[in-house]
Amino acid sequence: MKYLFFSIAFLIVSNIYCQTCNDGYYPFKSGTSWELTSYNANNKLTDKSAQIINSVLKSTNGFKANISATGTDAKGKETFNTNYDIECINNLFRVDMKNMFRPEQLNAYKDNKDMTIEFGGDNLETPKNLRVGDSLKTSSVTMTVKNKGDVMVTMIMEVYDRYVQAKEELTVPAGTYSCYKISYKTRVTSSYAGIPMKSSFETTQWLSKGVGMVKMENYNKGKVSSYTLLSKFSN
Repeated sequence: MKYLFFSIAFLIVSNIYCQTCNDGYYPFKSGTSWELTSYNANNKLTDKSAQIINSVLKSTNGFKANISATGTDAKGKETFNTNYDIECINNLFRVDMKNMFRPEQLNAYKDNKDMTIEFGGDNLETPKNLRVGDSLKTSSVTMTVKNKGDVMVTMIMEVYDRYVQAKEELTVPAGTYSCYKISYKTRVTSSYAGIPMKSSFETTQWLSKGVGMVKMENYNKGKVSSYTLLSKFSN
């Protein structure tokens, strides 16, 4: 009988916690699905990604949502099919920084049995409660590609100067949402066969409670180079 009481209590606590997690700036409810559509600076469709939350389960320190994502190019051809996790811990949402790398980048190495990919670094953290003027945590990740143990490629990606700039109402194909506007900078330092390369760009994201990203703009030298819109959302 005590196990039955424990199970009921666990379910009640889990349900309350998941409701709390779902009240943040990432969707956190099993079955929630959404579609993101991306365009270049000339408003030409470049790609889409369809995502769905498969499950929300208890993790070591909180709760974890497992998400499936499928990408297609402008012609509808599948470009990737992958899974990733988002954790909800102590009023923080944490995403492994390795998810900042596009799946297409990683697929370039997966078919070579002699190559291995290693990751190290931080989680990208977003508080459940945002306020205009907030400064968010700087994060970084290192990807190392090895061929038979020898380092071929090293790439360091840093996300910094993350600020909550404003609260705005935004209309996109999926609907109209109240959003927080967050800006940040990304710096990529890579080395291929010992040859160093550097690049950087700026990004603005609009996040809505219980929905996640509604819009994103990438900038090159102050001009929009690409943008992404929430085109479908269902929970």
